[in-house]
Amino acid sequence: MARRQGIHRTLTMSNIHILDSLVIDRIAAGEVVERPASVIKELIENSLDAGARRISVQIEDAGTGLIEVVDDGHGIDPVDVELAFAQHATSKVATLNDLDAITTLGFRGEALASIASVSRIELTTGTGDGPGVRVKVEGGQTLHVGRVAWPHGTTVRVADLFFNTPARRKNLKKPATELRHASQVMTDYALCRPDIYVSLAHGKRSLMASPPAATLADRVNDIFGDQVASNWLPVEGQSGPLSIRGGITSPDHQRPNRNEIRWVVNGRPISDYRLVHALVSAYESLLDRQRFPVSVIFLELPVEDVDVNVHPRKAEVRFANPSAVYRAVRNSVRESLARELPPVNILRSDGRQRGGSVPGYVVESESAADSFGGLQYQAVGEASSQSLPVSDWIVAEGTPTAIRDQSISTPGKEIRGTAGSIRPLAQYDNTYIVAADRKGLLVIDQHVAHERVLYEQVLVQVEARTVEAQHLLVPETIELSAGEVAVIEEHSDLLESLGFVIEPFGGKTWALRTAPAILGGRDLSETVRSLITSLEQGAGPEALKDARQDMAASIACHAAVRANHPLTREEMVRLIADLEQCESPTRCPHGRPILVRVDHDELERRLKRH
Repeated sequence: MARRQGIHRTLTMSNIHILDSLVIDRIAAGEVVERPASVIKELIENSLDAGARRISVQIEDAGTGLIEVVDDGHGIDPVDVELAFAQHATSKVATLNDLDAITTLGFRGEALASIASVSRIELTTGTGDGPGVRVKVEGGQTLHVGRVAWPHGTTVRVADLFFNTPARRKNLKKPATELRHASQVMTDYALCRPDIYVSLAHGKRSLMASPPAATLADRVNDIFGDQVASNWLPVEGQSGPLSIRGGITSPDHQRPNRNEIRWVVNGRPISDYRLVHALVSAYESLLDRQRFPVSVIFLELPVEDVDVNVHPRKAEVRFANPSAVYRAVRNSVRESLARELPPVNILRSDGRQRGGSVPGYVVESESAADSFGGLQYQAVGEASSQSLPVSDWIVAEGTPTAIRDQSISTPGKEIRGTAGSIRPLAQYDNTYIVAADRKGLLVIDQHVAHERVLYEQVLVQVEARTVEAQHLLVPETIELSAGEVAVIEEHSDLLESLGFVIEPFGGKTWALRTAPAILGGRDLSETVRSLITSLEQGAGPEALKDARQDMAASIACHAAVRANHPLTREEMVRLIADLEQCESPTRCPHGRPILVRVDHDELERRLKRH
């Protein structure tokens, strides 16, 4: 009994207490306001819920200095303006039952309060019926409320974001990354609502100015440019109450990341990795490895079948029947590919046929007259009429001698016996080198092997910034998003040292003037996009080192000999010799295995020779 009394006494003497309202707001802000893009998202949603047809966003210092959102919506009634800054104050939800039938973008009543607690905010609004109201709040404290002459609509100015939370401000990414996130949000809502005007400016530079579009395809053309629009395929589908519409790009237009895959559920932009998987799986083998389409797909379903109250940032939803949604998306995309593309051989950019079971595609197999089970034999010194000289597939003209002239000086590592002991026997399917050494047989992926060789050679030059550049007789044009432009501008010196000179060409179009000579003019646009993806990740010395490694890997991947490319025996010998010299001769820079070994003892066992 005494022990129980002691426990009770300890509990009653605890330090548990109710937090101050400012502390509560500051904590809540951490869930809602993660970065400047979070502020833009919340304010745009408020504008759309207010019926705005025109939304203009102006930012300074990538959003940390100023975010100004101007809309022509119906405004806020003067009697409600102060209450709008209170935590959990909203006009969109009144009862518990309302949470099961949410049709607005905002509903939690947290946005303005959270933003105001970590910034200096000024809101001016009017309904068009009498004067408007201006409110100034700093760090959650109301400083001023007054009447002003104002038409209908709302303007919100958010200055000095995270001024009172220095740790949060310090943890923001570099300006280019924050600007990319801001541009991503604007793009999300521009695609979500093609019928309205949206614009984004950073300082004095316009990043986006998209007028109302009659169709989604028109808005896609305005946002992504002609290259995407010319490869745009409409998507439509119906599965019970679920309606699917939107569009995807054909397999001929691919991106190195998932950034341009957009989902809109009941008018709300969301992220969902399962839907991405459904989309990509619908293409089957029509996409190259680690390549993705551009897509904008709208899902409409009863409000009771989707829960939008999953996270304060409202970027995720929970479906009542996720498997059914997954299947419906995959089937709709498959049907679009089969319907919109002609039933002919689908070839990769490297000339290799795409397989897969997408309806409508005819994939022809190689003639038996051309090979015996895909195994190609060449005698020593015999060169196929289709083969290219070693110098053509290893490097382009102008590549430094240090790369072009390789010789065996040290044995390899994991695959070596004695240097030069690995002997090529044949080429299988114009893709794999069948070789032998004293231990048994090896099957070497020629593209992956060459990629490893070039990666280690190029990495030395990338880190030393001595990559030889080649001027393009005809500059290659690339259509870039606002976020991609921000990355290029921030890292222009680094890109130039790596052989890339990229200049504005007008509008969304940029011109690539020079490129690394090792690429030989191939895959320039895709290489640039891959480098942008690498550069926009993180900050600091380690991130920069990772970016340089990614650059070397990207250049090596695009410069390496392709699959389905015939090699002479001399080319195979040269490639194997270079591979033996590599620091890591069994894996490509992306982690793919280079070779498969079957030891002599294993062959004997399987063939029951002992």
